[in-house]
Amino acid sequence: MSNFVWSKLKTVLILTLICSCRTAPEAGDRETALGQLIAPQAQNLPDPYQGAIKSAGCAKQTQGGGVEDLSIQVASLSRRYLRVMPKRLTQGKPLALVFWWHGAASSPELTRSTPNYNHSPELEKLTGDDVLWLHPRHIDGTSQTWDRSNNGRDFQFFDKLFALVTDEFCIDLKKVFTIGVSNGGTFANHIASVRSSKIKGVVAVAVPAMGGSWRPVSMPSMLIQDNRDNFSSAQLTIRKMAQDAECNIQSVNLTAKTPAACFLLPGCKPDTPVAFCPWQIKPDSNPHDWPRFDGADEQLWRFLTSGKVSTI
Repeated sequence: MSNFVWSKLKTVLILTLICSCRTAPEAGDRETALGQLIAPQAQNLPDPYQGAIKSAGCAKQTQGGGVEDLSIQVASLSRRYLRVMPKRLTQGKPLALVFWWHGAASSPELTRSTPNYNHSPELEKLTGDDVLWLHPRHIDGTSQTWDRSNNGRDFQFFDKLFALVTDEFCIDLKKVFTIGVSNGGTFANHIASVRSSKIKGVVAVAVPAMGGSWRPVSMPSMLIQDNRDNFSSAQLTIRKMAQDAECNIQSVNLTAKTPAACFLLPGCKPDTPVAFCPWQIKPDSNPHDWPRFDGADEQLWRFLTSGKVSTI
């Protein structure tokens, strides 16, 4: 046999042996190989909530719970609050968090159940499954006003609730807001001023006479007031807010308009927009009340989440 033929024969024999040693991959091997192809792509999927600053609770499994009347120990006091959670939660989806401070003659129950008295039901419907609401309760029901001293009992109450909820639930720390009515509106302004590292937007409704004692804030801030309810004081308050936010209101008409609507003050610092909502819609109704003009809830929520108001 010539060397050429022998060389070709050896090549054929070697190739035959190689092919016979190769077997079809087992099912598990195929899955492993497929997983190796897919996994890097899955790991690089964009986070649908990548603009959020997620709290520690985003790493935990939680469930929706509706309305619960709960308590928490604050120093030597047992404090109560209502927690209103979405009925449906998407794991890993960060929620907005809203602290709602009721008035001195009100309660969380009145806030949630009475449409014409410091109400929140419509806002809860408007925001759907995107918000966790907290309704702190006065000590001894409605007998006391909120303590506005910087580290007083109600600031400690806020701090405890904030720490608890952000640790237990998935919260977007860029969307922590506070709303207050009457005495609660004054307290909302104070908590936003002193706890500005936690609060990112504030709305005060039907506030008592404050004027120049209004605390400066470094976030979107809205004032809603009926023009029959301490309105001259509210005008002083909105001027103080404009001064703090470096707005230009020399030519702005600060009276209620028909139809009632919210408007942004001009020239404010970009990160500190100020909105005013003067209104009078029912001459025979209680002026110390939640706003009753069309689109009030929508404008309030849009302002908190975007720093803008709607055009009606």
